[in-house]
Amino acid sequence: AKTLGAPVVTATEKGDLGKMWWRSPATGVQADHFATRATTEFKLPPGDYVIEVTADDGVRAWLDGERVLDEWKYSGPTTYQIERKLGGTHRLELKHFELDGFAQLTVKIRPKA
Repeated sequence: AKTLGAPVVTATEKGDLGKMWWRSPATGVQADHFATRATTEFKLPPGDYVIEVTADDGVRAWLDGERVLDEWKYSGPTTYQIERKLGGTHRLELKHFELDGFAQLTVKIRPKA
């Protein structure tokens, strides 16, 4: 297994995680063969929710320290759904890798219909 080195770019952003790249995601980062790590805390009223994670290529996700998604593979844009009963403050961590071409990492959290 290959270990990632120190971050080349670190950013703090507000709002939804919705990243799509055809080129380099940031100055100093190559257009292909890079990794992304994202962490957020969010607060929700009690209820049933769907967390939608779309990734190109591989992605892993942890909700409150529990691994809830493990799709560490080469793939085109693929959306994964995680259904959970949530309420209060939660922490979501994501790791993503990009091999070549288009890259994407987006997350949406919505009430379950």
